[in-house]
Amino acid sequence: MWKWLAFAVFVSAAGAVSGPVAAADAWPSKPIKIIVPFPPGGAADLTGRHLQQPLSELLGQSVVIENKTGGGGIVGTEAMVRSAPDGHTIGMIVSTHAANVSLHQSLPYDSVKDIKPITVVTRSPNVLSVHPSEPYKTLAELVAAAKAKPGQLVLATSGNGTAQHFAAEHWKLSTGIDMVHVPYRGAGPALNDLVGGQVKIGLLNVASSFPHIQGGRLRPLAVTSLKRNPALPDVPTFSESIPDFDFAEWFALAAPRDTPDEIVEKIYAAVKKVAGTPEFAAKVGAAGMVVDLQTPAEFHGFLVTQIDKLGQLVKRANIKLD
Repeated sequence: MWKWLAFAVFVSAAGAVSGPVAAADAWPSKPIKIIVPFPPGGAADLTGRHLQQPLSELLGQSVVIENKTGGGGIVGTEAMVRSAPDGHTIGMIVSTHAANVSLHQSLPYDSVKDIKPITVVTRSPNVLSVHPSEPYKTLAELVAAAKAKPGQLVLATSGNGTAQHFAAEHWKLSTGIDMVHVPYRGAGPALNDLVGGQVKIGLLNVASSFPHIQGGRLRPLAVTSLKRNPALPDVPTFSESIPDFDFAEWFALAAPRDTPDEIVEKIYAAVKKVAGTPEFAAKVGAAGMVVDLQTPAEFHGFLVTQIDKLGQLVKRANIKLD
C-alpha cells in the first residue's frame, strides 16, 4: 500500500511540473487577443497594430486587437487580468497604469501582483509647444515669462493624471513657476485649441503634435525624454536644464498573473523578434515613438519604480483627478 501511495504522490508531482511545460509547448493553439485599453488611433493602439500582422505571421495564429476603453485604462486592464492565464489574451498597459495607483482610492486589481510583465515595447516623449504668435523661442524664455507673470500663463494638457500632467507638475515644481493647468479630454481637443490659438502653450504627445510642428503651426521648445527624439533632433530636452527629467509615455505588454513563465518568455521572444526589425522601428518612428524593449524582469523593476516615482509626485504636487 505504501508503495502505491508513494507512486501516486510521484505521479501527482510530475503532473504538476509538466502542466505548465505542456501548456507552453502547445502555445499558441488558437488566436491571440491583445486588449488595448484606449481608443483606436492613439500611440498605444498604433503600437499594438504595428505588432499585429508580423506577430501573426511569426506565430502562425491570427492576432486580434480589441479596444476596450474607459477609466484611464482601468476597464481594459481589468478585462485582461480577469482573462484565462494561457497566453492567448494579453494586454497593452501604458504609463497611466503606474499613475492610477496613486490617483484612485481603489482599483479592481493590484497593479503589480495581478499582472505578469512581458515587455515595454515603445516609448513616446511629450513635447512642450507654443502657438507661433507667442514670442518664446526657448524653454528658458518661457520660464522667465512665467516667473514674471505668476498665475497668468495657461498650460494645456490632454487631461488630468496623464503623463503630460505629471511632466507639467514636475516642471513647475523644479523651476518654481506658477502656471494655470487646463486639462482637456484628450489630445485631439487640446491640439485643436492650441493650433487655433485659443490656448497658447501646450504639453502634448509628440505623435499627435508632430504634424503640426512640421507644418509650422506649433513651435516646439522641449521634449520630456532623457534623450532628444529622433523625429525632433533639434529640439532640446527638459533634462538639459533639469537633471533626470524623464516623463516619456511608455507602451508595454502584460499578461494575467498566473500565466506560466514559459509562455511569457515565448511571447517576449516573439515580440522582441518583431519589434527589433528596422521595419517596426521605422513605423513607430514615423509617429515619434522609439523602440524600448525590456525583459520581463526588467519591466517588473521599471514598473515598481514608476509607481513609486509618480506616487511621490502626486503627494508633492497634490495632483487630483477632479
